[in-house]
Amino acid sequence: MRPRIAPRFFYDALGSRLFEAICELPEYDLPRAEREIEDAHRAEIAAAVGTGCTPIDLGAGNGEKAERLFGPLEPAQYVAVDISTEFLREKLACLQDRHPQMEIIGLGHDFWRRLLLPPQVRPLRRLFLSALVDWQVHA
Repeated sequence: MRPRIAPRFFYDALGSRLFEAICELPEYDLPRAEREIEDAHRAEIAAAVGTGCTPIDLGAGNGEKAERLFGPLEPAQYVAVDISTEFLREKLACLQDRHPQMEIIGLGHDFWRRLLLPPQVRPLRRLFLSALVDWQVHA
């Protein structure tokens, strides 16, 4: 058997920065496709979800995808969940500077175990984000 390592171990601060750079490569078109879909359907998403929800971003990375919806959704709280705790902390500090009115919570989590949200996460109108095709609102 050949030696191998699970991809989840790649996502330390350096691995997360590398993935962020990969997402900018012309050969990797998934982030651009997601942006195009989101741009085309932002109004529909906002109408379906409404304002004041709590986006819980599973695999948040740098939070860029969720941030594009902050305007129309007007969340009072944002919860970013990612395996790379150090990278997440760094990116959320920048996000907090851009959105000082919003409570921003970061959770380091690798999804190999059950996700338990801390009590400071608002219990109502949670919007779980993982990919555009997989967003769900939980009342």
